[in-house]
Amino acid sequence: MKNKLVTIFGGGGFLGRYVVKELANLGYRINVITRTPSLHLDLKTAGHVGQISVTYCNIHDDGQVLKAIGNSYAVINLIGLLYQKGKNSFENIHINFPKKLAQICKEKNISKFIHISAMGVDTSSSKYARSKLMAERGIVSTFPESYILRPNIMFGQEDNFFNMFARLACFSPMLPAIGGGHTKFQPVYVCDVAKSIAILVDNDKYDAGIYELYGNEIVTFKDLLKFILKTIGKKRYIAKVPFPVASFMGKCMSVLPAPMLTEDQVEALKFDCIANNSYKSLKDLGIVAAQFEHIVPKYLVRFK
Repeated sequence: MKNKLVTIFGGGGFLGRYVVKELANLGYRINVITRTPSLHLDLKTAGHVGQISVTYCNIHDDGQVLKAIGNSYAVINLIGLLYQKGKNSFENIHINFPKKLAQICKEKNISKFIHISAMGVDTSSSKYARSKLMAERGIVSTFPESYILRPNIMFGQEDNFFNMFARLACFSPMLPAIGGGHTKFQPVYVCDVAKSIAILVDNDKYDAGIYELYGNEIVTFKDLLKFILKTIGKKRYIAKVPFPVASFMGKCMSVLPAPMLTEDQVEALKFDCIANNSYKSLKDLGIVAAQFEHIVPKYLVRFK
């Protein structure tokens, strides 16, 4: 086992558990930071006894954040929001916290700081995207040597996209193609994103900066809905929902504890989420992107 410690903020989430597994296989000691340690104790089984710890931290408390980082070799920030609720606003979670974390890492001479952003943040007008972009700028101004990773929509066993629409198709006679379903994506496998993070932690030969992580296939929202229906063997009407109607639906759903759709997410769907080839990518890290057609059917089979 290596003596280097990697601290992962938000390590209990969808991407986090794959990152933990990758780093554990490389022999790193790992400290997973989460609000609910008792719900993520299973992460310890990804490594040897004592290799992985799961720790509580209130990220709004600078003292606790400082203590959580300790003598880490690398710090990874995976914390992010899909929608805002109360104190968990885009400003607090996407902008203020990452900049504060980068500043603390810089002051403590942490060797590597890796932050997860999102693709399309420099073209979209959604509040989500703007907050992610502001976070990137804040991080770079504070810790210029940081690695900023921008994944496309991620697919994998526990993903929020393919699973959600497959589940919806089980009881709804239609699936909504927001804005006509013309928005373009390049879905990326969660394991490829996790490998990217592990490679950057474990190697010094890669330059700091922005990396866009995406798959090779460019597909539309409607294409993905058709693929889901074909995969689970269900016939459902794909309804074209104009953006104004979808925005109203999102506004109404925003009052729910965990909304399926928000007004801001509709705004984000007005912009394609595809690579512009201005940044480094999976290829620069030696990773061949997995195709969603080969992976997704394996875990959507339960919806047949």
